[in-house]
Amino acid sequence: MLKGPRENPSLKLRDGSADRRHARTFQWLSAYFVDCATGKNSSASNVGRFAMPINPKYYERMSELLDALIAQRKQQAGDYEKYLAGIVELAKKVKNPAWGTSYPASIDTAPKQALYDNLDKNEALASTIDAEIRKTKKDDWRGNKVKEKEVRNAIRRHLADEGQVDLIFDLVKNQLEY
Repeated sequence: MLKGPRENPSLKLRDGSADRRHARTFQWLSAYFVDCATGKNSSASNVGRFAMPINPKYYERMSELLDALIAQRKQQAGDYEKYLAGIVELAKKVKNPAWGTSYPASIDTAPKQALYDNLDKNEALASTIDAEIRKTKKDDWRGNKVKEKEVRNAIRRHLADEGQVDLIFDLVKNQLEY
């Protein structure tokens, strides 16, 4: 029997990050529901190997979709095939965030997509901040206070709200491409 993220502490990360915990939950759900729909049991054992970008707004939308599917299932208990098709569609979106999501042409990387989603779909601002970060960041900048401050200041040049600067900095810090 597969264990869910609440029963399996290995799916929780050491830093306790809620975004990463949601990502792991959706990884597990994705693998489980795809396995149920297809009758295979291959994906569930590979949950830890999925590469999932950290994007809180994206997983918030996926959570809302999952809640809607659960509510639909409770209302329409007889229409099981439609329910499974929705679950398979959600699993595909979780495995590949760009699939089924429309982003402008200039938003072509996972970090830009995360910035775009978390900057209220402001394409110009997301592209500007992405370019500024790529220009400012130095090798091994994570964990180095001086280098992190330079990246934070690059973000601060484009955002006035200090809370939003912190949110975007944490988002950028979790992106592997930076």
